[in-house]
Amino acid sequence: MAASLSFVSIQEPHDVFFLAWLDLYETAFPPNERILVSEILRSFGNPKNDKYRDTHMDAILDGNGLFIGMAMYQLPSDNPAAVLWYIAVKADQRSQGWGSKIYDGILSQINPEIYKALVYEVEIPGEVGSSPDAERRIRFYQKNGAKLLTGIHYIQSVGWHQPTTPMHIMVHPLQPMGAETAYELASGIFGDSLKKSGPLALE
Repeated sequence: MAASLSFVSIQEPHDVFFLAWLDLYETAFPPNERILVSEILRSFGNPKNDKYRDTHMDAILDGNGLFIGMAMYQLPSDNPAAVLWYIAVKADQRSQGWGSKIYDGILSQINPEIYKALVYEVEIPGEVGSSPDAERRIRFYQKNGAKLLTGIHYIQSVGWHQPTTPMHIMVHPLQPMGAETAYELASGIFGDSLKKSGPLALE
C-alpha cells in the first residue's frame, strides 16, 4: 500500500520538479490529448489571465521526497465546477496505490461549499486510438467515487496542432446531484463541445 505523499506547487519553469513534471506529461498522455508545451509555459506569470487563472500544476512526491506523479487542475473563481486536466503516475510507480492517493489529494483541495463537482475527460474504450487501459481507468475513477455521464456527445480539442477526439466525461459529485445538474456543470467547463445525445444518466 502506498505511503504518504506531498503536493508541491510548480510556480515557474525553473522550479526544481518542473522538468520531471513535463517529462511525465509528455510520456503519459498521447499527442492528441496534450496541449502544447508553450501553452503550459504561458500559464506561468499570468495569474490575471482568464485562460490560466486558478490553474494548479502539482508535482507529487513520496515520503522520501522523490517525484512519483503529476497533476494539473483548475479551481475556477467564476464556475461552480472544478476541472481535472491531467493526472499521472510514473510508470515504475504504478500499481502501488499512488493513483488513488493522488486523486484523493486533489479532492481534498476542493472546497465542497464552493464547488459542486470535479469534472474531467476520459478516453472512450474501443475508440480509435484509445488506450487499452481506457476501461480500467473508468473503473478506477468509479471506484474512487466518480460517475460516468452518459447520454452525451463530447469532442475534445487540445488545439490546432492535433485532430479532435471523442471523449467521455466523468463527474465526481461533491454535493448531491442528478444527471441534469452534472450535465450543466460539465457544460460550464466544456461549452459547445458537449451536447446531449440521449437520456442523461450518471453511472
